[in-house]
Amino acid sequence: MTWSNDDSAAHTVTAGSAADGPSGVFDSSLFMAGTTFSHEFEAEGDFPYFCMVHPWMEGIVTVQADEGPEPGDGTIIVGAPSEDETTVSGISDDGNLRAEITASNPASDEVMSLEIKFRDSTGSVQKHANYDLIATQNGQEVLSVMGTHEHEGVGMHSTAPLDSSDKVDIKVTVLGFGLPGEEDNWSGPKGEILMFNVVPEFGAITIVVMFIAITAVVLMSSKYTRVMPKL
Repeated sequence: MTWSNDDSAAHTVTAGSAADGPSGVFDSSLFMAGTTFSHEFEAEGDFPYFCMVHPWMEGIVTVQADEGPEPGDGTIIVGAPSEDETTVSGISDDGNLRAEITASNPASDEVMSLEIKFRDSTGSVQKHANYDLIATQNGQEVLSVMGTHEHEGVGMHSTAPLDSSDKVDIKVTVLGFGLPGEEDNWSGPKGEILMFNVVPEFGAITIVVMFIAITAVVLMSSKYTRVMPKL
């Protein structure tokens, strides 16, 4: 498992939690922007970690024995950070669908703009996308679009004005691909859920539980090859 510090600040990747302290399983010590830290896991299990410099940043690595290739399982692709917006992509479990979200960073009294795009395994935009999208901030719903059909596979949405610059959680449920009223003939993933977080401090978007601004890259090993964010 390799962590890459894509932020401008220094961080640590320390096994354990801010509440209980370091567990001693692994510790990167302080590593600077543009550097990486790697650790090889030799046992299955859940391994929480946090940053000792910024203890509110935390994540978890789940290691399971290899059961064969799963192309899209747990894939995280984060675009280059921006002061205004960032793009993230999530891959479906079967590896045949990529959902991309580009969002403006949350700001108090401002709406947050979202663009969602669906691509197939070749990178082409997949038309006739059907999905639900719900965005919340501090538990309050700021956007809800249900049963949306996008003929061109690209959707544009805006939240209500936000109460603060706190992170915004986005839940996308893929309903399938096909024409409205022909649900029995829809193809692709059906009912698969992707979770995103728009995190203001670093202007980054993450999928599920991910160490903010420090992206995890999976290194394949002979025995343990599935390293996934914990849902």
